[in-house]
Amino acid sequence: MVFTASWAAAEVTPQELAVESNGGAVAVTRYAAEGTASRPAVLVLHGAGGIDVDRKAYARHGLALAENGIDAYLVRYFGAGDRSCNCWDVWAETIADVTTAILRRPEASGRVGLLGFSLGGAVAAMSARDPRITALVIFYGFIPNSQRARIDRLPPLLVLHGDADDNVPLVFGQNLLSLAQQLGGRAELVVYPGQGHGTWPEPAATDAINRTIAFFRAELIGP
Repeated sequence: MVFTASWAAAEVTPQELAVESNGGAVAVTRYAAEGTASRPAVLVLHGAGGIDVDRKAYARHGLALAENGIDAYLVRYFGAGDRSCNCWDVWAETIADVTTAILRRPEASGRVGLLGFSLGGAVAAMSARDPRITALVIFYGFIPNSQRARIDRLPPLLVLHGDADDNVPLVFGQNLLSLAQQLGGRAELVVYPGQGHGTWPEPAATDAINRTIAFFRAELIGP
């Protein structure tokens, strides 16, 4: 089944929010699904360049999720100086605080997923130790070598990776799959031939979004 949204920005109006975390305010952009019924949420975690490096791609995922019944939250988890540090615990705490804020919202169904890109995929893997995280999708991400032993839980996982990625080679995606299986979780790796690191061209981009939406709908909403 194809879930690709129309990408019509007028249908979903982004809302800028702030969540208190680590003594400061974390900027979050919310893409809300239509209606007032309870529904799940997905936190979208950007790569090392931040959201502004590929704002349209992140917004495309946020819109697609919202237009398919899932609230999306683009989280700017970087703090001052974070781009060059190994701030895994700080970032994971930020994601936990945003998760808490989302679950307190009146429309929250209690089910939360994480969607991470590159560095954001690593942050998502670290943050998925939180038992409140129900599903995880990682685009061309990795497990931090210094943190692998600390990951003792992964929820159902979908890994999307290109086999021509010179920045984060495919073996890192394979390692994610292997770790999830070792921990007894359900996991799938989808490899895109000829695709590198970052935003993929068509038809890979649409296929990846379709898989992402289908996976989150299955894991967070159910049949």
